[in-house]
Amino acid sequence: MKKVNKNILFLGGTGFLGRNIIEYYTSILDKNIVQEYCFILVGKSNMVEIPNVVSIEMDYTDNNALRAIFIKYNIDEVFHFISTSIPATSNNNIKEDVNSNLLGTIALLELMNEFQVKRISYLSSGGTVYGEKIENEYQEDTISSPNNSYGVLKIAIENYIKLYHKIHGIEYLILRISNPFGKYHASAKNGLINIAVRKAIANEPIQIWGDGTTTKDYIFASDFANIFWQLKLNNICNETINIGSGNNYSINEILVNIKKVIPSTTWEYVDEKVFDTKNPVFSISKLKSKWKVENTSLLKAIEETYQWELNKN
Repeated sequence: MKKVNKNILFLGGTGFLGRNIIEYYTSILDKNIVQEYCFILVGKSNMVEIPNVVSIEMDYTDNNALRAIFIKYNIDEVFHFISTSIPATSNNNIKEDVNSNLLGTIALLELMNEFQVKRISYLSSGGTVYGEKIENEYQEDTISSPNNSYGVLKIAIENYIKLYHKIHGIEYLILRISNPFGKYHASAKNGLINIAVRKAIANEPIQIWGDGTTTKDYIFASDFANIFWQLKLNNICNETINIGSGNNYSINEILVNIKKVIPSTTWEYVDEKVFDTKNPVFSISKLKSKWKVENTSLLKAIEETYQWELNKN
């Protein structure tokens, strides 16, 4: 491995958004920026060999294994994009959710402090942390009222990261992402657009909770990767920022656009779920004050998602 300026421990780097972040860096940014990084990716699966990327398959809550990585690679910074639960199932075993996600992150912060690692970027949630709509817009200072353990723990982790900033000087960037979709998505339970496209390809009806009028902000994963790197390269830190497209679409609108790409698409409506967050108006005004947000159109993003889902095997 060639000498680099910074070693980045990337928890979740082999996952959905992690792979988009790495791909964006290696294919676009690496040619245009002076500072070079080495990524140590930790996750449940390995990636193909990429220059300056080491992939390690392990459980990030294994403190001894994580300590060994800090020792071996002389970590300079952490990207924390990993979670062991999803909103739909997080209420099923709250104790395990706390043990793995909250206590696992606190153990990580302790290691960072011990090894004098002074910066972390944390992937939070732009929907579940706010809960039901109680204000006109979800701003970063909106009082949170999560509907599920996933959102409760995201807020708790954010607060512990801020506490470690206060007492240990660890700088942070907290990213409250809306609803991402696109390449490398794998979950069969979380992520409307990818799952719907998958169903349409298989000629299976798409099940919709409720009447399809629920609206949310959806962001194409490639657009998220672009935003993330612009914030990083412009040294934005000690901030909590909503990351989204700035466009709210109903589920019905999403389905109509999928049908434009896959004409055979069908769907059916079923009873809504209590853990889901309804009709958030997701403000990205703070993000726009930091960077000019340029989104891929919804239809084009769905077309690219379709092509990836069709050819991923």
